[in-house]
Amino acid sequence: MLAILPGRIGVRASNGGNARRFVEAVLWMAHTRAYWSDIPPEYGAWHAIYIRFGRWAHEDLWEDVAKAMEELPETQALLRGMVEKFQANYRIQRLRGTMK
Repeated sequence: MLAILPGRIGVRASNGGNARRFVEAVLWMAHTRAYWSDIPPEYGAWHAIYIRFGRWAHEDLWEDVAKAMEELPETQALLRGMVEKFQANYRIQRLRGTMK
């Protein structure tokens, strides 16, 4: 699955070089439904993970990750739900004019 993931983009994400750790952090979020700030520190800085998650959501990269998880249908559904919720919230904020 790591072959389908994009590499580090510039230096925007301090954990950009470790795609596996980043994806594990996002899957932890999907399974626990915790706040982003509750991500365990061993995954990296929660804010950097959140920003990178959003960038991947805008670039529709999570669907490729979800497809690679066909043997894990529950995880696949949780990830897709998390991405859909993020995208819906983003659209609402854009419509309200609260996003820059």
